[in-house]
Amino acid sequence: MNTHVKKVGLAIAALGLAGAGYVSVAYFLAPPVTEKHYATYAAAVTGNAVADHWLPDFVPKSATNLHVRYGLDPSFLELEFSYDVGDGTHLTAGFEQLDEARLGSLREVLNGRRWQQPIPQDALLYTPTFGDASADTPLLALDMKAGQAWYLVN
Repeated sequence: MNTHVKKVGLAIAALGLAGAGYVSVAYFLAPPVTEKHYATYAAAVTGNAVADHWLPDFVPKSATNLHVRYGLDPSFLELEFSYDVGDGTHLTAGFEQLDEARLGSLREVLNGRRWQQPIPQDALLYTPTFGDASADTPLLALDMKAGQAWYLVN
């Protein structure tokens, strides 16, 4: 009987270690993603968005309905927000608009995400002036008429 108890104990321990190993591997293969929502830019600042480094400098103070998803890896960020249409020129400082010839599959990359609001087909796409407009370059989509922005760092 004592041997049987030891075997059962070892089996339980092995299952526990296997489960811990699975959780560890799953954590590194798909690191946790944090999702936050703020009603206003001021609320995002108060909520440590600047201190946590996910609120880019180009986001105007008129921004509302900010929805963000970010991970432990600073190279992953999805940010969506509304803004006052008059702030459109401020938003594009430091970015260059992509023409149709350079878009390639980038629109598909943006549309393949879980956004709160769908990105309209006529949204203008921008990339930082330092970027090469690849799938790994930060992308900014703007609906200038509706005052809606989507920003992806992947």
